[in-house]
This record gives sequence, C-alpha cells and structure tokens, in this order.
Amino acid sequence: MSSFEFIFTLFGLVMGLALTEVLGGFARAVKRHGPARLGLLTPVVSLFMLYEITDFWSDAWEVRDQLPTGMPTLLISVVITGLYYFASVLVWPEEGDAAWDDLDGWMLGQKRQLLLSVFASNVVTVAGLSAIGQGQSAFTPTPFAIGWMALYFGLLLAAAFAPGRRLTLIALALVLAMYATALAMQLAGG
Repeated sequence: MSSFEFIFTLFGLVMGLALTEVLGGFARAVKRHGPARLGLLTPVVSLFMLYEITDFWSDAWEVRDQLPTGMPTLLISVVITGLYYFASVLVWPEEGDAAWDDLDGWMLGQKRQLLLSVFASNVVTVAGLSAIGQGQSAFTPTPFAIGWMALYFGLLLAAAFAPGRRLTLIALALVLAMYATALAMQLAGG
C-alpha cells in the first residue's frame, strides 16, 4: 500500500459518507409523500455540494504524489473531510422533521453553517497545500488561479451571509457557473 493509499482510505470513506448524505436527501425528497415544498434553494445547495465534494476528491487525486505521509497530513485530512461531512449533513433535514414542509426555509436556517464549513475546508486545503508545497511548482498558484479562488471565496461568503433566498441563489448560481466554466476548460484541455 502506498502512502497515498493509506491516507486516501480514510479520506475516501468520509467523503463517500458526505456524498451519501446529499444523495440520500435527494432520494428521500423524491420518495416523500404528502405536502412538501421542495423549493429551489435546497436542490441548488445539493448540486453545489455534490460538485464541491467530487471536485475536491479529484483535486486530491491530482496531488497524491506530492502529499507527505504522516500524522500532520492525516489530521489535516480529517479536518477537511470532517468539515465537508458536517456541511453535507446540513443539506437535508432528518426524516420526520417538520422542515420537510418548507425546504427553502430549512436551508435558509442552515446555509451559514453549511457554507462556512465548505469555506473553512477550502481555506485549510489551500493553506495545507501551500505549507507542504513550498517551492514545488505543483502548488504555486498562477495569478489567474489566485483571482479565481478570490472570486470563489467571495461568492461563498456572499451566499453564506446573504439576507434571504434570492441573493443566496444568485451567489450560488454564480458559483455553479464557475464550476461549469472550470469543467468546460478541463474538457477543452485547458
């Protein structure tokens, strides 16, 4: 077993559980009988979380050869994946919760903790990669990447602190547009 496989076992388990939380919420929403107002905000946050977790998983794979093995890397991985799992648990209410009657209302009450957890996991990731990548070109961000991260972090904070549904949706729609742009750039080979 390589050092990355050792670290990735824990990482993959927790990230897989995070994906399961979001996908399970979607499934419960589809299966739900009775009055339920799905709204727009919770499904948009779910899409955001699904892409965010998948993108992070992909990024971890890309830097696997540069990650040192040891307790610091494991602890940083636990913090990052723990924050993603915590955020994922907040996307959908528990079964039987009255919040299923108004999912936009539920999300408005959870979005700050959820989005700040994702924000924190990304800050820890960037700080961790910067710390272990001193002098390694794989971890030296370009001016474009720095601007991209600044825009992403700004939109996350805007969505977290936006008063109400509409401004939150606008900020999240812009983040999703960034994801679509990044995906199109990757598919185009850039």
